[in-house]
Amino acid sequence: MEALPMSIVALPSRAAAEALLTDPLVESVVENGLNRPELVQSLPLIGQPAAAAQGYNGSGCVVALLDTGADYAHPDLGACPYPGAPEPCRVAFARDFTPADDGLTDSSGHGTNVASIIAKVAPGVKILVLDVFKQSTTGDSLAWDADILAAIDWVLKAKADGSYNVCAINLSLGSTSKWFSEVCNDSPYTVAFAAARAAGIVPAAAAGNAALKGRLPTPACTPGAVSVGATYDQDLRARDWRVCGDEIPVENHVTCFSNSAPFLTILAPGAIINAGGWSMAGTSQAVPHVTGSIAVLKSLAPSATSDQVVAALLQGGIPTLDPSAGVTTPRVNLWNSIEALRGILSKQAPESQLDTAAPTCRVQIVSTDGPALTYSKNVTLVIVGSDPSGIDAMCITNAGAKAASAGCTAWEPFAEVKQWRLEEGPFGSRAVGVFLRDTLGNAMLKPALAETELVPVTTVAVSGGAAFTASRAINLSISALGADPATTKMCASLTARTLRACSTWVPFSRTRKFTLGTAQRKQTVRVFFKDPKLDLPPASVDVTYDAQAPKMTSADMRLNATAAGPDSLIIQYVQAAKDAVSGVASYLIVGQEGPAPPAARCSSSPLRKRVMRGAFAQEAGAAGLLTDAVTFVGLKGQSTYSIRICAVDAANNTALGVVLVAKTD
Repeated sequence: MEALPMSIVALPSRAAAEALLTDPLVESVVENGLNRPELVQSLPLIGQPAAAAQGYNGSGCVVALLDTGADYAHPDLGACPYPGAPEPCRVAFARDFTPADDGLTDSSGHGTNVASIIAKVAPGVKILVLDVFKQSTTGDSLAWDADILAAIDWVLKAKADGSYNVCAINLSLGSTSKWFSEVCNDSPYTVAFAAARAAGIVPAAAAGNAALKGRLPTPACTPGAVSVGATYDQDLRARDWRVCGDEIPVENHVTCFSNSAPFLTILAPGAIINAGGWSMAGTSQAVPHVTGSIAVLKSLAPSATSDQVVAALLQGGIPTLDPSAGVTTPRVNLWNSIEALRGILSKQAPESQLDTAAPTCRVQIVSTDGPALTYSKNVTLVIVGSDPSGIDAMCITNAGAKAASAGCTAWEPFAEVKQWRLEEGPFGSRAVGVFLRDTLGNAMLKPALAETELVPVTTVAVSGGAAFTASRAINLSISALGADPATTKMCASLTARTLRACSTWVPFSRTRKFTLGTAQRKQTVRVFFKDPKLDLPPASVDVTYDAQAPKMTSADMRLNATAAGPDSLIIQYVQAAKDAVSGVASYLIVGQEGPAPPAARCSSSPLRKRVMRGAFAQEAGAAGLLTDAVTFVGLKGQSTYSIRICAVDAANNTALGVVLVAKTD
């Protein structure tokens, strides 16, 4: 560990652990434990739409999600082509913390569902997807305490070095065997959560779904954890939850499966939540409603301490009785908590009540070309504000000095960095004005100004933004600010390095058909421009031509199926397909009932799943190959199924695939 004062060690026996305790440098030894994932009407129920309407969306905050991974390509998470992609991507980073890296996929959908709830509660927040679970041979997802603590250690280091402004840690998980009737001070998470709270990061953990009334599992029982139980978000028919049943589920009533105790921190909607393409219920789904709310509160008041944020959550919550436990606990209400936080900050700084002055502000336009000029209308604003009572909101306008505070209506939470688009129109000077408003409502009457010069720019891309193609015939999308088909000529070439060397000139057009060379590799297309009035620089784009499907053999793929019950099959395979040009980007796994194999190239089948992979070139049988698994459920018992797996490369060429026949129990 780097940020936490602890180490993960493997000991041969309990006697060795007891011997280690005799070392004066060792304060305690805690056994490594296993954890399981704990499983729109919920947003209005917690007052989220009212908060979002005022611009309180968590912007500037990051939530660390310790879960089963997440499908960051899902639309609810911004359809990220990769973690850290520009807006609208919501996933800033993804990493696997288990010893056997499963490629950051989410085979159960649990992490995708939880991440999507966070994204809906706090539409401006970014998410760190930290996979701490591995799939057992029975198909269960399990997480060791050691892997969870390693992820928390990484989060603390990332916050300390400024990599990510983490405001909350989402732990929709809990112990499989440890439950406590009081706060568990000797939990292995005690030190970690104390360090997180001190760093301004609030950890929230699932209360668990065992229907225990009076006990909570680790890590929810740990001091410093915001433990979260579950309520219904709407009226439903009678529900059987395996461990218990609710005859008349009613909105805002505590679910029977939700563990409870007098020291439970808060409740939130957890049944039944649709997000990320999955419909799930559990205290796992309640936790992201709380971590999303924490992010909104921290974004609203970045200087607020962890204790102040938690106090605001509790003060703003709706008292809710769990009749089966005889315990009343606040149910989260974001809008009420925003008002509560304002009151807390105001009471702790009474001198701010004397503040009648508007904030002061400086703003700078930053682009890749420097502050004096920009080739793009999309720029970054760096905003520095100061006010004794704290800055609450900002309003940005392209009207510049002509703008008036009263006419600026698009107020949003204050952020020191803001992505902005300059005013439309011809090239020339651009001005941006920024108004600030403090927590007492004092607003600037005149804006702080920043100016820059918008100059021409040229770009070329393959239509749709593709970096790979299976066809030599491509369509180019071309832009050149200020270009006019009447006066501007352009020339596209694979071989020319200079404007003079380019020979085929045509009038400027935003699109052009182009034919790549025959070589299957990365090729660079350059577009040159000529105009008597404009000095337009050339533009280029790299595109890889790959017309061959990945190669894969049954021996290398080691396709295997295991019956996980009467209605499910776990399909395991080695990522051994190879594609030396564009790389293997994903695997399609399809299946159908009966011994007949599914269609070649996995073109159609009743059962279908895709496992995304970052494109990589990999030789079959190479050392260090990764294994993966998917699960098909809802199958017929004692029935034969034929499974086909097909590798797909980045150019979307699909292999014929390899086939396996399996039978359910």
